[in-house]
Amino acid sequence: MDKKFKSLEKLKSKIAEYIRFYNEKRF
Repeated sequence: MDKKFKSLEKLKSKIAEYIRFYNEKRF
């Protein structure tokens, strides 16, 4: 359970990074 939660947090941070990168490219 803890391991799954940790990987989920990692995935969320990765998505946030991607969104920020995408927004920078767009503008």
